[in-house]
Amino acid sequence: MLTKTVLNNTDLTVSSLCYGTNMLGTVLDQGESNAILDAFTALGGNFIDTARMYGDWVPDAPKGASERAIGTWLKTRSRDGLVIATKGGGMDMRAGDWANRCNPAAVAEDLSESLDHLGLDSVDLYWLHADNPEVPVEPIVDALLEHQAAGRIRHFGASNWAADRIIAANAYAASLGKTGFVASQTFWGLAKPDAAASGQQGLCALL
Repeated sequence: MLTKTVLNNTDLTVSSLCYGTNMLGTVLDQGESNAILDAFTALGGNFIDTARMYGDWVPDAPKGASERAIGTWLKTRSRDGLVIATKGGGMDMRAGDWANRCNPAAVAEDLSESLDHLGLDSVDLYWLHADNPEVPVEPIVDALLEHQAAGRIRHFGASNWAADRIIAANAYAASLGKTGFVASQTFWGLAKPDAAASGQQGLCALL
């Protein structure tokens, strides 16, 4: 059985292994997605990670295919004990313009769609899928805190953000008496990443 740990600065108890779900709803159909999620939770897993864009690279798949597959599975069981995480503010795979969308307006749009796809009123952990160094951290943190206060997200984290930006964002949150990013999800691989190629996609390989 998978062990559990409390995610620092949160009330979230998560399994030591988080299941990333970018293939659900596309490569894996709903039946296969259900079977994998059932097996993961039967082994003690409760930490499930997806993203607003997952599956959007498949032209004939529904928008947000991974989130939709998870949402359909969640309808068949209790959410008690599960920690659902998703990501927003990433590139629009359908537009194909590689535009940086880490800004308050795009995050609000993505979060709204994610909640609809998942069939939830709130996500436990909301990641910003990429950073936009051209946007100051203050309005980004303000927007996340507003979503948190409204109950749409419980905690938020940074995906593909450099360390100096996370530090600046958390310092600003602390100045407001709030908790900032509680976790960091970085781009990695067993082989040495191609930094130039990663950077073109807004990915931060190392913190």
